[in-house]
Amino acid sequence: AKYTVLYFWSYDCSHCKKETPILLEMYKKMKAEGVQVYAVSTELKTEPWKKYIKENNLTWINVADPYNQSNFRKTFDVYQTPIIFLLDENKKILAKRIDVEQLEKILQSFIDQDKKKKDK
Repeated sequence: AKYTVLYFWSYDCSHCKKETPILLEMYKKMKAEGVQVYAVSTELKTEPWKKYIKENNLTWINVADPYNQSNFRKTFDVYQTPIIFLLDENKKILAKRIDVEQLEKILQSFIDQDKKKKDK
């Protein structure tokens, strides 16, 4: 993807329940611009997570690490949810620890810059 939104979240987190639908709407609008969401569950229980994904039609990439093998919490300093990182196509971090509103503004700025480069 041109841009990857790395989204650490939990199906039972009250803040995530507010942010996830907003992120989903943003994703639907920006998917055609090369935006992909890679959503990482911070929970160990997979059945309620899968149910939440299905009920809320979260069509982006959804992953979980119920056995704590990837050590993502330490690697990305995940101690709360939700946490959002924005990565470029080379997976370089462009923005970190932002909310969905900030994410949309930042993404739109990058997309606009890309369009200006193409027009030249």
